[in-house]
Amino acid sequence: MSTYQVGSLVRCREREWVVMPSDSPELLLLRPLGGSESEVCGVYLPLLLDKVEPATFPPPDPSVAGDYTRYG
Repeated sequence: MSTYQVGSLVRCREREWVVMPSDSPELLLLRPLGGSESEVCGVYLPLLLDKVEPATFPPPDPSVAGDYTRYG
């Protein structure tokens, strides 16, 4: 059974994903972070083939603060 909240960020298959709503508690629907609805995939949880864990990101470094012009 899925214990992942809709909208939470997870890491699976070597990338980060957003948890999407699913009609089945055994099917975890994931959209790639920065991806579109056409890239949604499902992970059938009872098979235990894919490791799904919370996604974590380092906090911003205040020493490199800037605005959008800094990056392009």
